[in-house]
Amino acid sequence: MKKRYFKHLKEIFISLLILMTIHFLSIKYLNIFEEILIYIIIVFSLSLYYIFSILDFDSFHLKSDILYLLGINIFMFSIIKFFYVDKEIFLWFLISTSSFIMIKIFLSNMIRNSQKTLIFIDFNGNIEAVFNENLEAKTCAFKSLDDLRETDEVLEIIYKSFISSDVLDKLFELKLLGINIIEYFDFFEQYQGKINIDIISKEWFLKSKEFKLLHSNFSKCFKRSFDLITSISLLILLLPLFLLTYICIKLETPKEFFSSPAFFKQKRIGLLGKEFTIIKFRSMKIHDPKIYSKYSSKDDKRITKVGKIIRKLRIDELPQLFNVIKGDMSLIGPRPEWNELGKEYEQLLNLYTLRYAMKPGITGLAQVMYSYGANLDDAKRKLEYDIYYIEYFSFLLDLIIIFKTIKIVVFGRGV
Repeated sequence: MKKRYFKHLKEIFISLLILMTIHFLSIKYLNIFEEILIYIIIVFSLSLYYIFSILDFDSFHLKSDILYLLGINIFMFSIIKFFYVDKEIFLWFLISTSSFIMIKIFLSNMIRNSQKTLIFIDFNGNIEAVFNENLEAKTCAFKSLDDLRETDEVLEIIYKSFISSDVLDKLFELKLLGINIIEYFDFFEQYQGKINIDIISKEWFLKSKEFKLLHSNFSKCFKRSFDLITSISLLILLLPLFLLTYICIKLETPKEFFSSPAFFKQKRIGLLGKEFTIIKFRSMKIHDPKIYSKYSSKDDKRITKVGKIIRKLRIDELPQLFNVIKGDMSLIGPRPEWNELGKEYEQLLNLYTLRYAMKPGITGLAQVMYSYGANLDDAKRKLEYDIYYIEYFSFLLDLIIIFKTIKIVVFGRGV
């Protein structure tokens, strides 16, 4: 995985290391039951920390992070007190939570102060913009590439292809001095976690050494097994929610309780461009799709009252678990596009058919990194994330997408 998503794993590892170290320093004698309890608490706490973005050590919002942390820790403290009363456990919890807060502040300040300065230059070597690693603009103290020779800052220069030979010579000298030089396309992948579809081609796809999922039978079998086990388990666990949602949708039109549909079905494009029928909970009023816009928006008048809630919490997507079990979809992958829109995008967007290289998903990288599409430009932005996901697929990236999806559901950030 590239820099943007590797950061999540790095922060989880650092946090796990901190909590484990605190654990061993704070408690010397524990029986097996207590040990298991401690590890369960650590894993569950880390999951909550990640969902609430507390593990983001680059964060500039330490006050809100600490408030979230305290709230989660009070919640965890209540669980411990309810299930197991022991002064050593309380001592460990007190030490670990207070220590984690202090280390969080220390590491955040340290990482923030040691961030690289990203310098963007044009074809002629002129400095266009300066950012920090969070892509926030910085005041530029440099007027030309020559000024970069005598600075103590940690620099990274981002250049575009087809630069002049003079600029190339200067970048060569700067790299010899220890300054990192990166081409714009690589920057796009590393810092933004997506592929710039304007500059890729079929030749680029043929030469790529990635896209391992396309020819790895083990990865395909493992992903399919995970899809089946998880989907069946979720269907069983969420059956009460299914029934409640079904009844609420029906009660919106009580006079048509038996005739109005609770589910919405539509033709979508799946693996290798094959069409299939997707099933979702109906969140819109019954309407003629030929009259209304092909795109849905936040304030769309077609969305029902129940629809607003289930779309915000992504409950409307749950019936697609049947599509996953059937084999038309996966839990994670590019979202399946409506066949009418998909055919248009194939003509308008470069290498759009790359999305069909793997099964579409209920959730995906584009869904957790970008809002619902409302026009062609949105479809383009989402395609950049989809191609990145297909190129750099890994089970660790899937895990990050799952946690980000949970975060969206917890905070109700759907449409």
